[in-house]
Amino acid sequence: MLKNDGMAEVTVFRGIAGFGKHSHFHTTSILQLSTDLPILLEIADLEEKIDKIKPKLDEIITQGLITEEKIKIIFYEYDKKT
Repeated sequence: MLKNDGMAEVTVFRGIAGFGKHSHFHTTSILQLSTDLPILLEIADLEEKIDKIKPKLDEIITQGLITEEKIKIIFYEYDKKT
């Protein structure tokens, strides 16, 4: 969805352990992989473009924490060949 919306940069990190509001600890183990591990979705783009996708994210994300931070992009290069 974010690629189709033309976001400049999106990275998804999957945590190996974490807990949230209810302090229920989620972790991976050797015998079983948890399906409810924490996920961090990092989006970098212009404020106006991010504001446009917020309603979509609100529909998709049913629980968790959403934070917003201003960033300073030092270098960004786009290779149209890929």
